[in-house]
Amino acid sequence: MTSKLKTDVLETVSGSGTIALTNQLSGMTSASVPLLTEAQMPVGSVLQVVQTSSHSAQVSTTSTSYVASGIIATITPKYANSLILVSWNSSMTYSGGLFGGIIFVNIGGAGYNQMAGSSTYHMGYITAVNNYSPNHVDVQHQCTNTSTLNFQPYIKTTSGTAHLVHPSASYALTLTEIKQ
Repeated sequence: MTSKLKTDVLETVSGSGTIALTNQLSGMTSASVPLLTEAQMPVGSVLQVVQTSSHSAQVSTTSTSYVASGIIATITPKYANSLILVSWNSSMTYSGGLFGGIIFVNIGGAGYNQMAGSSTYHMGYITAVNNYSPNHVDVQHQCTNTSTLNFQPYIKTTSGTAHLVHPSASYALTLTEIKQ
């Protein structure tokens, strides 16, 4: 059952005045709603989100040195001082030895380097004890210019095969630009 409320005038609680409602919304379109430009958005606003993801995509290595995973997410910051939130998720990681993973960043095509502040266990620690576990990391990159940024997990193992993404698992690498 639907209800309707019909009125021409609303009176304020104190009774000191009225609020006219006659045709206040008639003729409104989505074009009449004010839109903020990126420059008008307040600090902390999400400016853009980029994600690369896949299901059933095995990514593995037998290397004992860090090697590129081939999973790359690219973003071009809108502002030189933006904060980029980097989120990695893999539904299942596996290693025959010790697994190591670090997010690397390529700034403006200058080659890949470890993200600032990253260390050996940047993306977690996988051993025979916690095999078949999900893998997740949330880190951030402070921009100093608007050069294109490419983020990519790099992985290694101490022995055997390390799977950043196990067969039949899924992953997502998500980049979110926040206005500073």
